[in-house]
Amino acid sequence: MSTQAKIQTLPKSQVEITATLPADMLEKYRAQAVKRVAENVKIDGFRKGEVPEKILVAKVGETPILEEMAYLAVGKHYVDILMEHKIDAIGRPEITLTKLAVGNPVEYKIVTAVLPEIKLPEYTKIAEKNLKEKKTVTVEDAEMEKTLLQLRKMRAEKEAGPHTCEEGEECSHGKDEIKEEDLPVLDDAFAQTIGDFKTVDELTAKIKENMLVEKEQKESDRVRLLIMDAILEKTAVELPDIIVEHELDTMMHRMEGDIANMGIKTDDYLQHINKTREDLRNDWRPDAEKRALMQMVVTKIAEEEKLQATEEELLPEVTKVMENYKDADEQHVRAYVDQVVTNQKVFGFLEKGGKK
Repeated sequence: MSTQAKIQTLPKSQVEITATLPADMLEKYRAQAVKRVAENVKIDGFRKGEVPEKILVAKVGETPILEEMAYLAVGKHYVDILMEHKIDAIGRPEITLTKLAVGNPVEYKIVTAVLPEIKLPEYTKIAEKNLKEKKTVTVEDAEMEKTLLQLRKMRAEKEAGPHTCEEGEECSHGKDEIKEEDLPVLDDAFAQTIGDFKTVDELTAKIKENMLVEKEQKESDRVRLLIMDAILEKTAVELPDIIVEHELDTMMHRMEGDIANMGIKTDDYLQHINKTREDLRNDWRPDAEKRALMQMVVTKIAEEEKLQATEEELLPEVTKVMENYKDADEQHVRAYVDQVVTNQKVFGFLEKGGKK
């Protein structure tokens, strides 16, 4: 059906919808409205929700029923407006009945957040420019020597076992107890105690390989962040509050989970740091805004470049998560994994300077 509605754009990626509904459209919702109002009214001799209409009207009047009829009708009309005008609404709309009277058209106003329009900069050029900042990483001999020394100390401490002190004796523990002469010799025999190595050369080669991989990953992460920061700086978008609030909810949930895993109550922790939940949300807001914007930009780039996760990529990861968290909702897990895999594809795409 064609809807008569006025759409006005508001700041922070919101729209205001004003519209009118004919009075006769409300009548089809009367029975449902009566039932809803009755569920919240207590009348002696009747169960909630089973009060006859005449008795209910005598008790509360027509206005509550008329209001409920209007909200039900507006809810249906609102969906029609969104579809007809192609409005990508998000979150719960704020509905205001501006004119309501028996036998008269209903006038109403709705304010809702919408998916913001994102104007991306030339992200491939930005990526190419920032890729020039990537450094070649190496593992220095001094780093290798330090790591091997730590391995030898750990082996010596393990072989020495726990140290006990006599009463009144001043004790030292850990690395200070191990002297140079107590350290095992760095030879093939030592290498074989560390893992599946036959020679000390195999051990040092593997350690160097692992250190190099770790350094390369850190450098890759650093450059990815440089690229994304540069893209965000030039991205034009108005973030709806609801998206930022959702990110803050996620951050709060994660913090509470981490605290619970340590056996600490959230309220006790907040009291210890002298903060309220609202204080933390205010402190986190800039970070939440950046996280929300980053995810929206990454999602937009994925759409532009058609970088979607395939079923072959999703299935093993979803299966792995479900095996570890058997009570998790599979649809939520799939959505999470899909986002993670897609994000990695986008960052990989940018890290290659926009080449697939």
